[in-house]
Amino acid sequence: MKEKGFTLIEILATIVILSFVALISTVLILGVIKNARMKSFEDSAYGIIDAVHNYYVDQLASKLPPEVIYKTWYFPETEDLKFDGDRPIGGAIRLNEDQTVELAFHNGEFCALKSVD
Repeated sequence: MKEKGFTLIEILATIVILSFVALISTVLILGVIKNARMKSFEDSAYGIIDAVHNYYVDQLASKLPPEVIYKTWYFPETEDLKFDGDRPIGGAIRLNEDQTVELAFHNGEFCALKSVD
């Protein structure tokens, strides 16, 4: 009588193939997650730049003198910039007299840098 079932070699070959597929998919998924985190941090940086521009417009609307308008914010101390996204854990952002924005800050994993030059 012939028994039905898989041999040990067939089972081992299946396990090796599934392990190989899992290894490849894990690397791809981790790359996608890292890219998503980096894009999220980039979007936060643009949100902070928009918040600085909004601050500038608010200060102009209240007709404050220019020396009050142009300033530097340091993270994480600043609370007066309202923006969506993750708050950086360190760095600074500066609004210059010519309305350009310079920034350098980080979240522990990524760094955002924008200079006027």
